[in-house]
Amino acid sequence: MHTLLLLAVAGATSVSLAEPDFTTVDVPAAVARSCAEQLAAELSARGARVVTQQEIAQRLGPERQRELLGCSGAATSCAAKLSSALGTDAVLLGDLGRVEKGYQLDLRVVRSGTGQLVTALTAPIDSEDDLRPALTRAAERLAPELFEKLAPSPAAAVSAQGATLEHRWPVGWTVGATALVVAGAVLDMIAAAAYEQLLVPTETPLTSAREADGVKLRGQLTMVASWVSYGLAAGALAWSTVLYLRGEPPRVQPAVLIFPGGGALGVAGVFP
Repeated sequence: MHTLLLLAVAGATSVSLAEPDFTTVDVPAAVARSCAEQLAAELSARGARVVTQQEIAQRLGPERQRELLGCSGAATSCAAKLSSALGTDAVLLGDLGRVEKGYQLDLRVVRSGTGQLVTALTAPIDSEDDLRPALTRAAERLAPELFEKLAPSPAAAVSAQGATLEHRWPVGWTVGATALVVAGAVLDMIAAAAYEQLLVPTETPLTSAREADGVKLRGQLTMVASWVSYGLAAGALAWSTVLYLRGEPPRVQPAVLIFPGGGALGVAGVFP
């Protein structure tokens, strides 16, 4: 039998992030915005769905933006509310500050709803020319952790392999066993007729020892064939019992996969 799994998938990606503009210290707003956009692009290229500041502004009204976009420092509860309002798995908070001749980048990812810190990263940057390479390295470090901690576990999928077993009596094997019993009975009757022909006088008696030997051999072979037929019938019934006790996955079973930002619904089962 073959396993059949059909899923209708909802949600294009398994990890989604809201990314407001970076907070800054002695850094031009244009530079910080460019850094935030590059980091969003780098994470998107690695499979994450990033809701940027521009999309946040489109989704939230002015009052709601003022209430939620002040997420910085230790205000993880504010970040969690922002993420929940946007329907993302988490929010990515960035701080970019000027430090002597270089910069320091601080990134934190806060889980939606709970405000739990998912991961954090601090990167010293020597000069403005090093900003872009540093953001690429940051995305390379963040992406695996995001998918590990926010993406669904494979165990969430319900498949036919893990289904509750059903016990059905195998009709085909039972029919075959019944046919073998009938065949054995017919062969028994033929063997009995040959035995009677040897021992009981009939209207057409055997005329020679050679003819009698032929009848005897036919009866013996027929008897052996009947025993083989009975044996195969017993084996078929025994195998039917084994198949019944072992069980099999249901023919049709719901299959569900739920993950942050998406999900899947379908059916799973087996077909001959």
